[in-house]
Amino acid sequence: TNYYDAIDKAATRSGRLDTVIKIDYPDERGREDIIEKILQNKDAAKNVIQYKNEFAKATDKMSPADISSILNKMLLRAIYDDRDFATKEDFYVELEVAKRKNNISGITPVGFKNSN
Repeated sequence: TNYYDAIDKAATRSGRLDTVIKIDYPDERGREDIIEKILQNKDAAKNVIQYKNEFAKATDKMSPADISSILNKMLLRAIYDDRDFATKEDFYVELEVAKRKNNISGITPVGFKNSN
């Protein structure tokens, strides 16, 4: 798991998982690279990859796993709606869902600094 709060307390006792490595969230260029890598070679993403800069700006303070989840759900939304391509609107719908979910849970992924 990426969530420290979800790890069994027995596993985090002294002598077991003593080292927690803190990693900053990716910067805008890093997020852009992540987005490009995830969307490359996906037919349903052909018309949204042009927005990778915009998507990178919108996903500030998100982990690569969060970004991947948003993009994959964006693509699935197009499939569920029987469309050949995802849209920019699909991205923003899934981004808002992810933001609401993350704010409610209050859980920070292991290794990522909570900026709150």
